[in-house]
Amino acid sequence: MTSSRWSNQEFRKAYLSLVSETAQKMCAPFWWSVEQPTGTVARILHNGTICYVNTGSRCIGVTANHVYQKYLDDVELYGDAAIECQFGDSTIYPEQRVIARSEKWDISTFDIPEVFVSAGVRDPKTHHHAVQWPPDRALSAEVVMYGGYPGVMREEKGHIAELPFQWLAGRVSDVSEQNIVLEPKFETSQWLGSEKNVDPGGWSGGPVFRSVDGLIERLELVGYIYEFPLGEAVLARHADVVMADGNLTP
Repeated sequence: MTSSRWSNQEFRKAYLSLVSETAQKMCAPFWWSVEQPTGTVARILHNGTICYVNTGSRCIGVTANHVYQKYLDDVELYGDAAIECQFGDSTIYPEQRVIARSEKWDISTFDIPEVFVSAGVRDPKTHHHAVQWPPDRALSAEVVMYGGYPGVMREEKGHIAELPFQWLAGRVSDVSEQNIVLEPKFETSQWLGSEKNVDPGGWSGGPVFRSVDGLIERLELVGYIYEFPLGEAVLARHADVVMADGNLTP
């Protein structure tokens, strides 16, 4: 018999907080800013989300290709000297680390060693360590947890930005050969350790996790978010689109 006096509600809140913390350490905001005239702070242009994965063969980062393409467009527009890109708290030149990218899958991958993601000064990160790669695919009606770093909630502070991690739990609405389909019903969904928000812009590249055996230590990455059709659904690619070496399936 336990001596704990926690209520079920307190236990649930603590558990969800731990789940959120575990998930957050496996991804980061992918964001970039542009230098402003002297005497003003840098301005954040855009952001998405990047997943950190150790497949057992390679440590990689995975995001939506349209996020990476937008970064490249801004570099071309403003010049590479004016743009600073960060994965979380760490400055990076993603074009020097790209492994593969696909417009068809809307996925880009990068070579991201664990020492890089552990360098953040505020919130040290770690890769998702896959028990097997690729993981089993998500199934229709399976409970998953998913989200990322919505741009609408970010706070600009020059070269340092506050980008809250936001995610929720729900059942997979449908699966196809190419997609995981999620219909979150933003107003009534179960939000996990985050403020409710109905604008997921910035989640692109974010993770879809299943909880294996109900253990938070066994969150399993099964997909990557890439699109929000009509603002009513979330589409994700199956995790096995990315091969163990970071290249993409044809």
